[in-house]
Amino acid sequence: MSELASQSGSVSRPTRFLYGFGLAAEGVKNNIFNVFLLFFYQQVVGLDAALCGIAVLITLLVDAIGDPLIGSFSDGFRSRWGRRLPFMYAASLPLSLMFFLVMSPPTGQPQWVLFLWLTVFASATRVSMALFWLPHQSLVVELSDDFGTRTSLQNFRNIFAWLFGLLNVWMGYNVFLATTPEYPVGVLNPAGYAAFAVWGACAMLVATLVCTIGIHRVVMRAPATHRKVDAISVSAVPRAMWGAVQGSGAYRAALAGGLLMWIAFGLTENMRNYISPWFWGLTSEQTSYLIYVIVLAVVIVWMFAGSMTERFGKRRLATGAMLLFAISEPTAMGLRLAGLFPANDSPMLMPLLLGFWFLGFFGIIAAMTVWGTMIGDITDEYELRSGSRQEGLLFAGGTFLQKAALGGGGLVFSNLLLFAQFPENTGTSGVDPESVRRLATSLAVCVCLFGLLAAYGFSRYGLTREKHVEILEALAEKRVAVTPP
Repeated sequence: MSELASQSGSVSRPTRFLYGFGLAAEGVKNNIFNVFLLFFYQQVVGLDAALCGIAVLITLLVDAIGDPLIGSFSDGFRSRWGRRLPFMYAASLPLSLMFFLVMSPPTGQPQWVLFLWLTVFASATRVSMALFWLPHQSLVVELSDDFGTRTSLQNFRNIFAWLFGLLNVWMGYNVFLATTPEYPVGVLNPAGYAAFAVWGACAMLVATLVCTIGIHRVVMRAPATHRKVDAISVSAVPRAMWGAVQGSGAYRAALAGGLLMWIAFGLTENMRNYISPWFWGLTSEQTSYLIYVIVLAVVIVWMFAGSMTERFGKRRLATGAMLLFAISEPTAMGLRLAGLFPANDSPMLMPLLLGFWFLGFFGIIAAMTVWGTMIGDITDEYELRSGSRQEGLLFAGGTFLQKAALGGGGLVFSNLLLFAQFPENTGTSGVDPESVRRLATSLAVCVCLFGLLAAYGFSRYGLTREKHVEILEALAEKRVAVTPP
């Protein structure tokens, strides 16, 4: 039996469960970074919106340097625990500590101190997450060559990321930042963020350690874990990355579609705490109803992602899913701006909002699931073309764009706040309705535009299932030919 055949068998459900559980850490981190962090620093801590935008830009530059280095270094790493596990173990404690610190800035400090605190510890949190995320993502390819099994592994990753992100939202709005007589807008309560930081740090520590320990033996038995891979020097990483982009139209399409997808999603995440109270007139508890809608979308995608991929193919599914996301929530906002949506005190408001929210999140969750498996299949194409196995490097391109785009969404949003002349440290009564209208209009246009562009990017992805099967067969023959008898 060839190495390929021995690797392509099914991965047990308990292993898939434990593997996916590790992404609970990313769900918690991303949720707080995308939904609460900028709001916390701008509206609670009092950091200038422009300085928040600069801090986000700096963290992106740190990621630009760190992600490809981490990915390529783990590709060529040698240890008795293989290539990926040592990084996953090493990331757990620093990730938890850096996250706690970024959510616990000192009080009564000047703007430059707050700016440095946000920049340094947000960057450190992102790098620590990359130390876990990149090797973990690469295991999708190492654990199986099978088309369906990879989709299932990626699906479990997304499920836990979304479910724990949603649990985090629920804890935020209903426990830590719930409405009180002192704070009718609960997300303005500074005391709640301290407890939020402790919860997030503990959740990430537990998720990463349980995952890594739980899959340790299975990973060590995977043939790809011990496959020899030539290490890439630091100076050669940019050239290797450019070669991967230049040599594969599918990789270019996946990266372009992913970049635009994550920017659109980053915008929707950052806008939530502004649009919900000031545009829709929702309390923290009403905003948390979004959780149940997303749970339903996650479960449906989890149940049908495999069959939808089999029926429509990855290109058509990702394209259609992004089209759905692009038109859902922006349509609701556009109808309100045109005076065609129920008023904030109408009993029809929440049912209609929940419907639009469901369609949008079903689309984005399906697109994210497919996107991860696209890059997994491209690693096989890359090996056949170049003779080198570089899962970490290729996923590093994707994860850098993911984090850059999410941060870029925050950067775009900070500029939209400036454009709308939205005030800092304000309550519901202190916002000019015209500022709210300008912010909502610009957000609806930007989310729709980036979503449509992402759909176009995915429509250019040409690596079909049939072509991937041909690639795997060619790889199997090639590996047999170079394996000594």
